[in-house]
Amino acid sequence: MQAYEQMPHHFIFTTSAQQFAPLTKELIYIDMSELSTQNAYNTMKKVCHTIGLPCPPNNPIFSKKIADSYALNIEKDFFFPKNTLLDIPLTIKILPYENTSHKKFLFLCEQFPNPFYQGQVISICIIGANKSQANKKLRKTPQAYNKLIEAINTHLQFAQKQFMQYERLKLNESDVLEFFKNNQDLYAKFSQLLHHEISNVAKKAPEILKNWIYYREFLQINSSLKVNGDFGDTKPPKAHQSITQHIGADSN
Repeated sequence: MQAYEQMPHHFIFTTSAQQFAPLTKELIYIDMSELSTQNAYNTMKKVCHTIGLPCPPNNPIFSKKIADSYALNIEKDFFFPKNTLLDIPLTIKILPYENTSHKKFLFLCEQFPNPFYQGQVISICIIGANKSQANKKLRKTPQAYNKLIEAINTHLQFAQKQFMQYERLKLNESDVLEFFKNNQDLYAKFSQLLHHEISNVAKKAPEILKNWIYYREFLQINSSLKVNGDFGDTKPPKAHQSITQHIGADSN
């Protein structure tokens, strides 16, 4: 990781970390399995070590406000043994409707509005070796169908509670800005990375940066930190210094 200032870095979130292991000198990869409440701080330590930064002390914000995204997965398989709903085994899969396009499913209900999450549509699919037979039997047995919908609704109601917990705990832009205000070294390094990544945006679509509220607030941190001492040049590159000045003028 020599000459960090001259070397662009890219962060990739992956579920197949092994394929990126040989590239760690040029690529920063984050294993998705590490993104949980328990491993949030360890992930941050790994990133800091990779890009050559001292790791900040363990901050409660990273252990209390990062929710496990896997808990938000609405997809679920329901298995009903023989003689529980039907006289044959039954396996049902529910998943977001938009996730059904990649595979041909046998739909019991193709578009089922989630009663606990406004605007979300799920698909109820029959899977398994006897899916055609199960489909016919379910459609002829209203009592079994109603029990199935009841089981699905119970799951959806639980999932809604998980979504609410996620919305309450998840990190947002204000949390990140507050963290950078108290971490000068990390702010300086991240500024270099950010300015490199958005240089093309500044050239081709400057209105995006002009209207990006949190980018404006991020730049203002630089001025507030320098009151306490200069810690390096974190100005945007010349390619979009004029944009930054314009943003600053708008904020007055």
